[in-house]
Amino acid sequence: MVQWIQQLKGKLLSCDSISIPSTKLKKAAVLIPICTHLHVPSLLFTLRSNTLRKHKGEVSFPGGMMESGDASIIDCCLRETFEEISLASSEIEILGCMRSIPDRTGTLLVTPVVGWIRNPMFDPTKLKLNPDEVEACFTLPMTDLFHRRKWDYFRDSGIRIPYWKLSLKDNGTGSIEDHGPIRLWGLTAYFVNDLQKLLSDAKL
Repeated sequence: MVQWIQQLKGKLLSCDSISIPSTKLKKAAVLIPICTHLHVPSLLFTLRSNTLRKHKGEVSFPGGMMESGDASIIDCCLRETFEEISLASSEIEILGCMRSIPDRTGTLLVTPVVGWIRNPMFDPTKLKLNPDEVEACFTLPMTDLFHRRKWDYFRDSGIRIPYWKLSLKDNGTGSIEDHGPIRLWGLTAYFVNDLQKLLSDAKL
């Protein structure tokens, strides 16, 4: 494992130690998949299907609601990841968790689980996507994502929300080239920002 991944693992919370508050909020988990694509440290994203009832066509990480059969938030995000993009749990090393964040409606508490895709030759175009949930998947280099000048902010109901407008037709790292400019924002953007803070002194 590369050194900066080891450093990140030491900074993340232990998923076993995370205490999910006993509230009326529904619980959900997402996987933040770190990978090496074309020899570049990257994050793997999905573009949600336009047929979904909520958050259709948005950039996201694989994940979803906890179900009664999920023993933990790790089980939840790994199950959802396999259901959405057929990435098996055996291909992912769980590094740890970041802070849980409620969604903008205040009805859902989402825990981000950071995972390392072990395959050094990982190719997102080889993933088998569930068309009912995922329109496309793609990677973005972490050095680009963490470049502060590429981010902007807007306010919604008094809340400062980060976003990054993406133009992916020349990205060449996934199955999204024909989708044109899209926007990375909301909880997904918050999770990327939190990850950037943990890796601010890392040499990627």
